[in-house]
Amino acid sequence: MKYKYNQSIYGLQEDELSAFLGLFTSKITGCGYRCLEKKDLLHQLPVPQNRLILILDGSASMEICGQTIFLEKGDLLFTKAYCILSASVGQEGCKFGYIYFHLDPLHLQESFFQKLGIQKDSMLWRSVQTRLIFLFERILEESSSKKPGYLSLMENLFHAMAVEVYRSQISIQKTDSHHNCCDSVQSEYLGRASSIIQENIQKNLSVEIVAAKIGITENYLYKIFKSILKCSPKEYILSARLDYASKMLLMTEYSIKDIAFHMEFSSPNHFSAAFKKHYGLSPKEFRKHTQVHKVNEIEKI
Repeated sequence: MKYKYNQSIYGLQEDELSAFLGLFTSKITGCGYRCLEKKDLLHQLPVPQNRLILILDGSASMEICGQTIFLEKGDLLFTKAYCILSASVGQEGCKFGYIYFHLDPLHLQESFFQKLGIQKDSMLWRSVQTRLIFLFERILEESSSKKPGYLSLMENLFHAMAVEVYRSQISIQKTDSHHNCCDSVQSEYLGRASSIIQENIQKNLSVEIVAAKIGITENYLYKIFKSILKCSPKEYILSARLDYASKMLLMTEYSIKDIAFHMEFSSPNHFSAAFKKHYGLSPKEFRKHTQVHKVNEIEKI
């Protein structure tokens, strides 16, 4: 007697969202609970991390970069790094959980936010689903327990939260098997291109070389990047190289001239101009600004 197996179980294919999230590594740098009594005031300086706040009980009025919003139980608030937040609490008090995090690679962070429908410095989701609250609280529980593998599990839970947010924002339509196949192939090409770029991050790699290594045309590679990441391959390569250069500025004592030479920019002036256009600061200003604002421990709310 022959047994048939269900291909939907044994023939899983990576979907576009999973492939996209696979490009990122999330790092939770701080999390916990906070209880504020009635009429308490909360004043906070900007922190260099992205932040999630989930109202678990009570309510609070929060001011974010000059805009006031009222939050109740079940509301989830996101703010980008360096976004100033203050709060006042009503008569019933307020209990909330918070998570500080950042994403690597840094130059793709905006693509991650856009994928979740985040267009501004902050985003508020009203009355989020129980599933999302469960994942949020599991992250806090794992952080508190510090059992073996807790950091890995926290990262997986964070990605699960991103999936839930995505599903709540976008109505996923069913597509035929041919469309799914095309998505899978494009995601594979994107992953291979990203790996090639990262492996040659210190080289002035051209789009032509990347496409040739994968075995596709430059036009098709351009179409894949614009479709999934909303940027061209050339923009992606430059952003990745500048991201790597920014880490060299922070983590080494190499001169700007040496970094420009190390990263194969045509000249220090070319490197400085590209860096300032991307970050809004020159390499010298970036290094000085970061050293001044560097903190040993993320400030808790």
